[in-house]
Amino acid sequence: TIVFPSGKAFLSGPLNITSYVTLHVEGTLRAISGNNTCNGESFIRDGGWPQISPLPSYGYSEDGAIFQYQAFLYARDATDVRITGSGTIDGQGDWWW
Repeated sequence: TIVFPSGKAFLSGPLNITSYVTLHVEGTLRAISGNNTCNGESFIRDGGWPQISPLPSYGYSEDGAIFQYQAFLYARDATDVRITGSGTIDGQGDWWW
């Protein structure tokens, strides 16, 4: 179990979640972005935020496969993953969407 206690804010890059993990969020878990750090945009652009291949259902552009940024909370082929608590998960999505 990974605990994010109340009254605290945690600024993080993407979290890769494996099987049998519980994220217990009582505070705020916030994604690094150009909105909340002076170097957030360069952190993302310079490889701090992984890019992954698109899902097969997304298809391809005329330029071929275009990578996309990994989700803030990412789990692949994981089982028994739980997110609990009454805190906030803030992905800061408006910055790159």
